[in-house]
Amino acid sequence: MSTLLITGATSGLGRYAAFALVRAGHVVLVHGRDPERTERLAAELRTEGDAEAFVADLASLTRVRELAALRGARGGP
Repeated sequence: MSTLLITGATSGLGRYAAFALVRAGHVVLVHGRDPERTERLAAELRTEGDAEAFVADLASLTRVRELAALRGARGGP
């Protein structure tokens, strides 16, 4: 299955999408700015599949590059 990034995943539609995608067998990278909420969501998702937390302010080019490096390490294009 695919590795997918959900930004703003800690609430609302992003949270719903993260659960739907992990249940469908995808690896889900959940993004949020609040470390506690993002890690807690990733832990909940891991009870149903493969998920990782990525805490960042995506206005930072450095953090965007770190996410891209993580994506490459997971074997994605």
